[in-house]
Amino acid sequence: MNNYIQGLLVTLLFVAVASADCGYYCCCDSLVSSITALQTRVTALENAKVQTITVTTPNQNNIISSQSWTVIPGTTTNVQITVPSNLIVHVTSTSHADSLGNGSESLDITGFINGYMMTLGNPATGAPTGLGVTNTLQWTTTAALNQQFLNPGNFTFDIRSRLRYPTANPGEVNNPGAVLIIVPV
Repeated sequence: MNNYIQGLLVTLLFVAVASADCGYYCCCDSLVSSITALQTRVTALENAKVQTITVTTPNQNNIISSQSWTVIPGTTTNVQITVPSNLIVHVTSTSHADSLGNGSESLDITGFINGYMMTLGNPATGAPTGLGVTNTLQWTTTAALNQQFLNPGNFTFDIRSRLRYPTANPGEVNNPGAVLIIVPV
């Protein structure tokens, strides 16, 4: 509960007790109970609010030349979860993969929480559900959508990219960003 609301409740309690018709400080038990119930309801409403975090970076020319997941500079942020919540993440960027006739090439992008890839399923496969994938030399919009349940705590979110297949030719990610939606359950 924020300090403003807490101060307002304390002020209301003081005014109500000081102005009670039945004598000095009597009849306040029911008033205290009512104010405590109101405080509990306000706290519950505050904890039930959906919150959003925006992750943006103007970083251009993020060269991806490895099959290992690479953190995109400027995309790391802290996520504080105060009540059990679902974290829904939409990652988007403009990217391309340069096969130059050397066979199939794909560039993957997605969000990570505390160093673990977010996925909607099939995490052990080459293409987990929820990845953003580009496999063209032309610039394309790449989007990833994921959800993960989190218990209260502090978490580190970042956007990462990788080449899916070995190649000597790098891919590139421009202007990656994400919207993180925290939905209390």
